[in-house]
This record gives sequence, C-alpha cells and structure tokens, in this order.
Amino acid sequence: MTEPTFDTAYRDAFAKRLTKAIFDVSMREIDGQTVCYMRAAELIDAMITNAAILMRDSEGTSTPARTRQFCDELARKLQRRIAEAKRSDVPFETVNADWTH
Repeated sequence: MTEPTFDTAYRDAFAKRLTKAIFDVSMREIDGQTVCYMRAAELIDAMITNAAILMRDSEGTSTPARTRQFCDELARKLQRRIAEAKRSDVPFETVNADWTH
C-alpha cells in the first residue's frame, strides 16, 4: 500500500469553504449595517477542538511522545503561518484576539 500524498486541491477547497462558513456565521447587523464581526477567540477555539478530534486516532498522536512531537511541529508551522499572515494584506480585521479565556 502506498502512502497517500498531500492533496493541495482538497486543502484549498476546504480552506475556501471554511472561510465562507466563518464569514457566514460572523455576519451581524450593527447600527443598521451588515458587518462581518469575526470573534477570533471563538473561531480559534472551535478550530483547535476540531483539529484535536481529527487527530485523536492518528499515528501521529498514538503515544504521549508522538503527541508532543506533533504539537511541537504544529507550533512551528503555526508560527511560520502567523509570520506570513503578518506580512500579507488581508481584507478584514479580527477582534477578541485574546483566545486564552
């Protein structure tokens, strides 16, 4: 059995639909205007929960040591993506960025 390859088309399609879902859920009527009010803390928390559910039966988290390694690699990837995001223009701003509560 061959190892499956990373499917960038699937990732991109998922990212597009995830972004649409975030915008759809975040639409609010404020002072007579429809605005997209993204609550970063809640969005991040939901995504972390779903990532944990997806990883629960993975070989990458089959032992405490593998789970730590996976989390370390994920942290490095997240740091790189945050740095990339800080260098790019995005068409929106987020609020409630302190997700620690």
